[in-house]
Amino acid sequence: MVLENSKIKLLTERGELPRLSSVKIGGRTLKLILNAKRIDERLEYEVKRAIELMLDVIPSLEGLPSSSVGSEKERLRNWILYYTPAGIFIPLSALGIYWMTKGYRGALCENELFLLGFKVLTPIFLAHFFLAIFLLGKHLHLRAHLLPLAILYFAGYYFIPLTILKPFNAKFDKSEPKMIKTNILRKYHAHRGGFRVVLELTGCSFRVSEGVYNRAQVGDVLVLYIKDGAFGIKWAYRYYLKD
Repeated sequence: MVLENSKIKLLTERGELPRLSSVKIGGRTLKLILNAKRIDERLEYEVKRAIELMLDVIPSLEGLPSSSVGSEKERLRNWILYYTPAGIFIPLSALGIYWMTKGYRGALCENELFLLGFKVLTPIFLAHFFLAIFLLGKHLHLRAHLLPLAILYFAGYYFIPLTILKPFNAKFDKSEPKMIKTNILRKYHAHRGGFRVVLELTGCSFRVSEGVYNRAQVGDVLVLYIKDGAFGIKWAYRYYLKD
């Protein structure tokens, strides 16, 4: 209906915009995308010509009725791609952050958390991606949503281990604690990672309180009460410097 009852074909019929890759209509916005490896005189001409053609095309679109079908497809697409994952992630993260404030944290080696997150999340992300393709088909508009999905997945690899796997690993742990003693090899303050000490036992950095960090010196003995973790990631629910 759009093609037959508007002047949108002007953008392609005359061959004046060979670099035109897509045309998108959203609400009251018409977007043209031109692909080019570099800015040259020909591209500048095409951009100017595209603007001129849009001045003819836009008025012809204004008289067309809105598409309730298109709106439903866009709503479905947003629910499948973004709203449902966010609806799962946000409550679980909020619960995980709350549990961390109650002491369910202290992964002995956070690298193991990220490795576990990669193993668990990769099949979930792949299932979400292919399910979206299966349910939406050509209405997925993959080129338009590939970058946001990639950002969503990579952000998930970072935040989910820290805000969900870490506290859930501690909260649902039923193992008995074991006391261990290990020397501090190094200490440092990470801008976003807090106060950390590198332990001889694991070689990993372990996050400690600011008070312990200020008192700790390289070579001091740190006493930890370790539990196995619900997901197999050892964590310390209590620790202190040995006098």
